[in-house]
Amino acid sequence: MLNSFKHSNHSNADITIIEHLQSKGCAASINEAIKIIDPSCDYVVFLDSDLILQKNWQDMIVDDFCDNKVGIVGGMLLYPQTGGVQCCGITFQNATGYHLHLNARPVDVEQLGKFEIQTTVFAFCAIRYDAIRATGYLDESYFNGYEDWDYQFRVRSNGFTAITDTRIQHFHWEKSNGIHRNYNRKSNLGRFWLKHSSEVQDDLCHFIKNGLKQHDICENNIYNLIDLCESRSISQVLRSFLLSDEGIQINEKDTLASFCDKHQTIWLPEIMNSHAFKKQTPYLFLCDHYIRLLDNKYWWMLRHHYNSHDLIIDTYGNVLLFSTLQDSFWPGTKIR
Repeated sequence: MLNSFKHSNHSNADITIIEHLQSKGCAASINEAIKIIDPSCDYVVFLDSDLILQKNWQDMIVDDFCDNKVGIVGGMLLYPQTGGVQCCGITFQNATGYHLHLNARPVDVEQLGKFEIQTTVFAFCAIRYDAIRATGYLDESYFNGYEDWDYQFRVRSNGFTAITDTRIQHFHWEKSNGIHRNYNRKSNLGRFWLKHSSEVQDDLCHFIKNGLKQHDICENNIYNLIDLCESRSISQVLRSFLLSDEGIQINEKDTLASFCDKHQTIWLPEIMNSHAFKKQTPYLFLCDHYIRLLDNKYWWMLRHHYNSHDLIIDTYGNVLLFSTLQDSFWPGTKIR
């Protein structure tokens, strides 16, 4: 297919195909390609083979690079199965990286426009060629994992910034993570933190604060806090942030994380007391990911008569009203 494409487009594009009989890993393969880039090049784009690209994305990238400080441009990758956000940059907190706004509705993220990030992913990433010249090659000691984070931190150390442009939206099937990726995950992550721990900035609360600004905080700004986070270190950070934020007051606090089973749906009638739905004060739910609260149609049917302003905040920077889940309660996430 690639050779056929090359022959049919030889008059309007210079196409070079590099083939390997065995996988050399992401870093080594990209380095091999970087070595043959035309020196007159302005921008280099990394694209996974399982992307479905929107039209005119090239024009958006050129527009973004009009700012000479910008060295890296990422877009908003979407799950083709659901249309939800797969990744629009990486946010960090307590030595953990999260895909920002994971599973959020694109329409809720689009209004953020362009914003600065610490790193994005090479599934789709454009880099100014001057930044590549200044940074050099990828570190091949990484094998199919986190070489993209490492490289972008090195690019930023040379004075360039990285941004996400939410106008750029591509579907990403994410069909494969590459050979031996899971086996090498621990060593790749260890290598990244060993090299960059002093540079990584905890910025999760920054994105949550922006998310809170998009919502009308309830009357009197008073909430009952329900902590469902199994990530206890992240929970402590988020709770401290919320308690110190002048715009929100916490009336009651209740930690129910010990009743949550990892990766399973959280069923509120099972872990909250039988009269919890009658509280007049709205709830603020902290959880690892909001989709774990999807299977609560019955609870919400009772709850919304007493207060429909309950808020959810998760560790991926999502901030949303509980009421927005009602369109997603069915069919849920359970597979039988």
